Amino acid sequence: MLYGDRMEQKQETGLGSVLGEVKELLEHMEHIPLLRHEVLSFFYKFKLENRELVETSMKGSKIEEEKEND
Repeated sequence: MLYGDRMEQKQETGLGSVLGEVKELLEHMEHIPLLRHEVLSFFYKFKLENRELVETSMKGSKIEEEKEND
């Protein structure tokens, strides 16, 4: 039952559809240093400009993680 709940959560967030794209991006980043630099630069800039959103999101995911571990 717990496994089924986790599968439903993954489908709801759309992670399954994105995992292939993330894997492809990571593979390209591994071989193209400029791409890695650009992606990380964008990510850090996004975190700075959207600090509140990122912090709220991280708090929410930590709470969910704690619920799963209980």
